[in-house]
Amino acid sequence: MITVTQSLCLVVVCVAVAEALPAKRETRAGPPAFSRRRRVEEDYELFWTLPRLMALKKRFQMFLDPNDDCKATFDEAKSFLQKYSPDVSEAKIRKFMERRDTNGDGVLEFVPEYIVHMSLPDYTIEGATEWFDLEDSNHDGVVSRAELLRIAQNVGLGEEEAAQTVDGYYMDADMNGDNVLDWEEYKKLYNL
Repeated sequence: MITVTQSLCLVVVCVAVAEALPAKRETRAGPPAFSRRRRVEEDYELFWTLPRLMALKKRFQMFLDPNDDCKATFDEAKSFLQKYSPDVSEAKIRKFMERRDTNGDGVLEFVPEYIVHMSLPDYTIEGATEWFDLEDSNHDGVVSRAELLRIAQNVGLGEEEAAQTVDGYYMDADMNGDNVLDWEEYKKLYNL
């Protein structure tokens, strides 16, 4: 049973997110099926249920907001990104924050910035480049299956779930079967 307070919070979140939506831009549909179909923001029916918002909040806290203040600081983002690449540069962390910090206050707020970011997947060359650079943790110019498995486990997936995620999504783009994704193969994940 949803309480009155939860219902009001849901309405406030939905209004804040709707007001924060950027102007129309081309995006790509994302999960749950990792569809590669092009979409335009106005085609999205942004729909948040309380369970969906609670799941996003849990994910935000787990990855970016360990002190649960609904804001991710530079240091919190750094801690998260080091799970991808232990030697991630401060410049990459700043760029990661700037791409998501729509109001320019130096922090990533759960409402509306994180919710908007998670609702409108970033299947752009900038998004692909950002994640390729982070997932290429040994900086050899390719993203290996081993790197992806380590990252998946670092962010909290069990061994079996990590293997399913890596093999079922990422390695599907490994056209030559060498267990590494070069840039051209990786871009296919973003339909680029």
